[in-house]
Amino acid sequence: MPVTLLDTPMLLQSLVERHRKLVTEVKQVRNEQTALIGPSSSSQSSNMLAVVTGTTALAPVSYRTHLNPLLRKLESMGLKVRVDRNDQGLPLDELKAAGLLVASGAAFKPHLDHIRHAYKQGWSTVSLMLTLNDIQDRTMLTRLAFELYMTGFFVSLNSDLRKNILSVELNPDQKARKFFEGDWLEYWLYFHLAKMCQVESLPFLTLRGLIIEGPSHKPVKLDLACLVNNTTLISIACCTRDHRTESDRLRELHTLLSKPDTHFLICEPMSDIVRASELTTLYNLPFLNLESTIMRLQDLLTNVKNPPAPQLTAPEQKKARPRFRY
Repeated sequence: MPVTLLDTPMLLQSLVERHRKLVTEVKQVRNEQTALIGPSSSSQSSNMLAVVTGTTALAPVSYRTHLNPLLRKLESMGLKVRVDRNDQGLPLDELKAAGLLVASGAAFKPHLDHIRHAYKQGWSTVSLMLTLNDIQDRTMLTRLAFELYMTGFFVSLNSDLRKNILSVELNPDQKARKFFEGDWLEYWLYFHLAKMCQVESLPFLTLRGLIIEGPSHKPVKLDLACLVNNTTLISIACCTRDHRTESDRLRELHTLLSKPDTHFLICEPMSDIVRASELTTLYNLPFLNLESTIMRLQDLLTNVKNPPAPQLTAPEQKKARPRFRY
């Protein structure tokens, strides 16, 4: 179907910009991914390629062998772990679309909820209302919808000038549905955390979408797990839905992952700092907004790279105190 947008010059400008920048963007992302895994000549680099970029040619035994430190860390905490090895990649389209949703901030949240509801109801199309008086919001939504169409998450895209409606046809593929249901944040945090580890020159192993079971034998989804420097486990739960429906899962994760040398974070991307603090107080769980999540991750990686000096006990402080002779 032809694509008709509200602002034709803007559409043409977007097409020209996309034609000029597409090759550069693809090369940039691929270079960043290559930087995370190093040269592809060694077997270890080949294994990391399978984890980071989603190559599925790796045999299951080799896959588990490569991830043994991360899996052993989780299993040493008394957890049973299941991993979907075919859903560990970072395809370029998903990564770029995830970045667009992150950049749009809370402005896109009502539309995101509408899209989720449409998938739940089995609708093939959904109408996104354009703000009448906010030109910046209209432009942002139109550009974002166009990019989601270009990356394949929308099958078609049309606008109604008189009704101020942007009508989109949803991609019926299960992967597209899971992307809007919350995978977009997993993709973005997955890649961003990997980049941060690479900048700090820290070895890491990362998995997303794990199913873990504790002593209660209740399976619960852990969105992201990263073992840094073979010692420190960072676990992240992505709270992209109503926190009231997620509270049981988050409490179970908090109970299972509150162990030494582990750090459990809950990322609520559509909240500000004040709202995240209110949620933390309400549920007694470590809620963080997106900005605070990145700051917390940076602090954790800095502490792994440069561990703080151990605190001496009172007897040790007394023993270490210099003695003076008069």
